[in-house]
Amino acid sequence: MGSFAHQWWDEKGHRMAPSGSYGAAFTPGGSPREIEALLGGITEALNELRHLDTEAGGHAVDGFAAGSARVTEISRRYGEPYRLGVVGDFNAGKSTLINMLLGRRGAVVEGVVATTGTLTELWWGGTESGEVLDQDGATLFRGTLEEAQRYTDQRTVEGRSVHGRRVRVILRLPAGVLKNLIILDTPGLSATQADDATTMEALHLVDAAVLVVSGHQPGGDKTVRLAEQLRRTRRRFLVVVTKKNKIPDVNVALAAVMDTFGATADGQPVAVDSIDGLAALQELRTVAHGGDPEAVRAAQDRLAASGYTALYEHLSASFLGGQGSSGRSSQALSDVRDTLKRLVARAERQAERLTAEAEKAGGEKDKHAEFVKTALFPQKRRLDRRLEDLMDLHIGELLEDVAEAAELAVEQVHAQARRMAVQGLWASISSIFTDDSGLTLAERMERMVRDALGPDRLRIFSHALHRAALDELSFGWNESDLRIDEVGEVVAAELGPVLTQVTAGAQGLVEEASDELFRSVTMMCHPASQAVAATEMLLNDLGIGAGAQRRRGQLSLARRQAATGVRATRASLQEAQGKFYRAENAKIFKRLKAEADRRAGEGGRLQMEAQERSRQWQEAADVCARLSDACGGLGPARASA
Repeated sequence: MGSFAHQWWDEKGHRMAPSGSYGAAFTPGGSPREIEALLGGITEALNELRHLDTEAGGHAVDGFAAGSARVTEISRRYGEPYRLGVVGDFNAGKSTLINMLLGRRGAVVEGVVATTGTLTELWWGGTESGEVLDQDGATLFRGTLEEAQRYTDQRTVEGRSVHGRRVRVILRLPAGVLKNLIILDTPGLSATQADDATTMEALHLVDAAVLVVSGHQPGGDKTVRLAEQLRRTRRRFLVVVTKKNKIPDVNVALAAVMDTFGATADGQPVAVDSIDGLAALQELRTVAHGGDPEAVRAAQDRLAASGYTALYEHLSASFLGGQGSSGRSSQALSDVRDTLKRLVARAERQAERLTAEAEKAGGEKDKHAEFVKTALFPQKRRLDRRLEDLMDLHIGELLEDVAEAAELAVEQVHAQARRMAVQGLWASISSIFTDDSGLTLAERMERMVRDALGPDRLRIFSHALHRAALDELSFGWNESDLRIDEVGEVVAAELGPVLTQVTAGAQGLVEEASDELFRSVTMMCHPASQAVAATEMLLNDLGIGAGAQRRRGQLSLARRQAATGVRATRASLQEAQGKFYRAENAKIFKRLKAEADRRAGEGGRLQMEAQERSRQWQEAADVCARLSDACGGLGPARASA
């Protein structure tokens, strides 16, 4: 590899001008195939994971696609010439220093105010030319060097049109130092926020940097932060103090710079006077071909006095040759590892977040299942029991009325028979068993029971019973026991439509229940007419005197038999009426349970999906971690092999 310190020597051993146009080309070591293959494999692996970027919904700059693009950029830059960045405060002399390194005036624009407003890349070119690319690589301009230079100067219309837009201005010129070196000129710090941002973002594009500080002000706060950022990104840098000839005491300035940057910079700072150094280079070129060794020596001494020679040799020895070459390989691998580590951290965060989502969804599933078990089932059983109690209460009241009416019917028949007996109408007593209309005694007693209850008693009873049962259902399913937590709130929200349906069908339910009630009471009255047999005994034994006591006992028995017959139908009547409301209770329960089951199933589905996505992200993290370890395996020793 050629050395930047390589010099020409004349036949008398005198040092002459550098080779090439004015110095040897920087020639970094070749790219090991192993590293290139690894970087290519990493790019492919990250591309296979880019589908996760959409699922994550995060910023593209954090994703696998962006990581793949970054590794591709690192790989591309690894195959390109060495990149040396020139950074520092505006008006510190960066552009003048670059022109000195290039050995020509006007390669980059100079000025006493902030001039450079874009990232400017200086490349080798057989002829002078320039182009401007946007942040996506699209060409905005291609033309002469002078025209392209206008885009670097924020004082021009062209410069202002691209200022802060993250464009790249590439200037190509036949300067020998650029044959295997790319110099990046950056906007000055402390001019504008956009310039500061452009400079900071450019640090990952360079292999090493020259930090330029003015001898009048050896480094402000932003320059110190920039140096710290270079250290964090593991970019070696040399501090160059410009305007050497205008500093009252160079040693004092260098000491101040050493105090500020000595812990992070590469070696001792170098003081230069770029204007004097460029003039000495031009003088050396002129006298080198004149054959006057003394003139050459004088020019070389002037070049050394400007600080150019010390800078030249430091760059060659520290950055661009020997350890600089192996360090470049290590830096590329380190940059890739940094990218992979960030992706690992992001993937692990996503995996943790999705695991938490899975646990939450599983908890929701379990809560809904538990809600069915501990809230809905017990509530249905409680309401079934309440409905039974309600039937017992209301039907009990009705049965008391029916029993009283049946007893009254027995007394009426018996009283009628006694009147006939007292009046000596024994022949007419048989009419009690079958009257003129053909109704039997049992049928007449049933009619008498109905008449005693009144024409609207059963219908009023049915309406009252239904309203009470409906209120019990509505209140029972809306009571606070079902609203202990958000699960109950969500499921209980389904009550409204269900209860509305029950209310809407109330009229039909009342009619159906009333009809059933009429049928049940009819059935109930028939057993009540079992007292007919006892009544017949009474009618066959209506004597006066000794038989009176016996008749009173028989009448009491007949009354008890009538009441027993009424009570015997109580269970069947309660069952007949209760089945309607138990069915409605079951309907509400079924609807709420279906909703709870649906939500539990949804929670289970979300749990499985989150678990699967968490697994994918954890696998992605593992892949990136393995790739990072592979980069670590190609350390400095192997990378430089």
